[in-house]
Amino acid sequence: SGEFRRFANAIRKLPEWYVEGKPKPPTKRVAFTTWKHYNKDDPLLESGLIGPVKILVAARRLV
Repeated sequence: SGEFRRFANAIRKLPEWYVEGKPKPPTKRVAFTTWKHYNKDDPLLESGLIGPVKILVAARRLV
């Protein structure tokens, strides 16, 4: 059925492709953050990521 309820903060339903044992669809992985971790003058740190990484700002809104 794809239901997963072992942990309270876990995903509610597993993707159909995973439940059916199919390979993951060929899409680009996307990660995002909603927290400002650094300032423009902070020193650069090694990311530990593999491959090219793009940092995109979709919208900036003061609340």
